[in-house]
Amino acid sequence: MDDSPHASTKRCTGPCGRTLPATPEYFTRAKLGKYGLDATCKDCEKRYRQEHKTEIAEQKRRYRQEHSEEQKQYNIAHSEEKREYNKRYRQEHPEYFREKELQRREWHKSYREAHKDYYQEWHRQYRQTEKGKMVELTTVHNRRSRKMAVKGTYTAQQIRQQYDRQKGKCYYCHKKVEWGKHHIDHTFPLSRVAGTDIPANDISYLVLTCPTCNRSKHNKFPWEWPEGGRLL
Repeated sequence: MDDSPHASTKRCTGPCGRTLPATPEYFTRAKLGKYGLDATCKDCEKRYRQEHKTEIAEQKRRYRQEHSEEQKQYNIAHSEEKREYNKRYRQEHPEYFREKELQRREWHKSYREAHKDYYQEWHRQYRQTEKGKMVELTTVHNRRSRKMAVKGTYTAQQIRQQYDRQKGKCYYCHKKVEWGKHHIDHTFPLSRVAGTDIPANDISYLVLTCPTCNRSKHNKFPWEWPEGGRLL
């Protein structure tokens, strides 16, 4: 006689009272239950959750409030263990996470398509703000450098920090330049270092200038433009 769980049956203790195959297809897994399965079948569990949806949500909310500090302290104390477990789990189940990622991307794509007008209007308004203008310019420069095979990348936050380091003055003429009206100058022009190992689009190679100096310098190296008075 086959004593495996798949050859046995199990009676649901829920409202349906059915006798079903003792497999995870019909019963939720439970370590302490008979055959390692829950006492009620999945259909009864689903029906119960639907009928008591509000009560279950309230119980979860109350539990989270009562144990929030305890959970926070536990997460801090076991952060390294959880990180290692998650890393190991992702390595052992690559197909599962790949499928999840594809589903997530597909959902976002369909959602954005369904709300296309909203996103277009949001981006239009965002690009008119100071931060939006800076982020857009940064994105354009980074994209251009990639196309030209120039190494290096930078963020809008780094440009703001560079502006503060220069105390709001043009790198070359030292005149005050208003934030938002400044230009970003690649000290090593992208057109002249394309394909080399020089990370000319890195923040360490960028300076902020006034429009006049940036246009006058054009694609020269600093030492080729004596009017600027700066070698680097």
